[in-house]
Amino acid sequence: MWLCLSSLRCTNLATPWPANRWEAAPIRLCSGRLAEWPRRPAATLWCIAAGPLVNVGLFPILSGAVFLARRLGWPDIAPDAYQFTVSLWLIDLVLLVFNMLPIFPLDGGQILQSLLWFSFGYARSLMIAASLGLVGVAALIWFAINSHQWWLGVMCGLVVLYCWGGLQRARALSRLAAAPKHQGLACPACREAPPLGPVWMCGQCRQGFDVFASRGVCPNCGAQVAVVPCLACGTASPIQAYETQV
Repeated sequence: MWLCLSSLRCTNLATPWPANRWEAAPIRLCSGRLAEWPRRPAATLWCIAAGPLVNVGLFPILSGAVFLARRLGWPDIAPDAYQFTVSLWLIDLVLLVFNMLPIFPLDGGQILQSLLWFSFGYARSLMIAASLGLVGVAALIWFAINSHQWWLGVMCGLVVLYCWGGLQRARALSRLAAAPKHQGLACPACREAPPLGPVWMCGQCRQGFDVFASRGVCPNCGAQVAVVPCLACGTASPIQAYETQV
C-alpha cells in the first residue's frame, strides 16, 4: 500500500514537468496572492492526460504478463516473481482508477476542468471542477471514516485544501475578468481587451503594476516584459501585438 501511495505521489509531482514547455510568460498574475497565469486548455489537457495514459498503456502489458506467468506455473515454481508481477499489475490498476476519479486536483478532476475550459473559460471551469471535487472528497471522507482508513482521510484533507485554493483562485480570476478593460488594446489570439490596473506581477521584484500603462517596463525595478499572457485565453504575445488588434 505504501509503495502504491509513493508511486501516486511521484506521478503527481512529475505530471507538471512537461507543462513547463508551455509557460513562456515572464510575469505573473497579481490578485492578492501569487498565482501562475493559466495555460491554454489543449496544452493543459495533453499534459495532464499523459500520466493516466501511461497507466492505460501499461495495463494490458502487465495483464498479459500476469496471464503468462500463470500459464508458465510461476505460482508454484517462482512464487516471489509471480507475486511481484501481480503487485505491479495491482499498483497500475489502483493508480489508474484513483487518478481518473473526477475529484480536483487528481488527474481526473484536472482533465474534467480542462474539458470544461473549452466551453466555460478557465475561471468558471476551475470553479466547477473545484466544487465537484469538494463533493467527491466528502464521499471519500465518509468512506474513510466507515472503513477506518486513516491514510485515506489524510489524503482527503490535502485534497480539500487544494479544492479550496482552486475556488479562491477561480473567484480572483472572475473578479479580474469583470474588471474595467484597456480601450484600444486587444489580445491577438482571442481579441479580448486586457484589464486595467496593477494586476500583473514583475517576475524579478514581484511588484504589482499595469504592464500596458507602463509600456512593458516595471516601474519598480525597470525590468522589460517581452510577452504578456492574455487573461481570457492564456496565450502569451508581445505587448506590441495587443496594439495592432484594434
